Amino acid sequence: MKTFSFSFKSSLGKTTSIRLNKYEADVTADQAKQFAQIVADAKAFVKDGVNLYATPTGAKMTETQVTEIYHVDEKKEPQPAEPQA
Repeated sequence: MKTFSFSFKSSLGKTTSIRLNKYEADVTADQAKQFAQIVADAKAFVKDGVNLYATPTGAKMTETQVTEIYHVDEKKEPQPAEPQA
């Protein structure tokens, strides 16, 4: 499973980020930069007059590998006893 994190500075200079979970496609650096710039240019995320994603500062991809060690099945509904003949 891949997760992409995009880092930004808000219009007040504070660090903010956007995370995309369970992302499967391959992304180039140019595509990541383009996406981050589109987010910044949209100015769609403003809270109390502060643009939360004003300036893109970076992007990273984290890949997680999950290996199941064991699994306990849920209890099944008890079945009625078979009638004795």
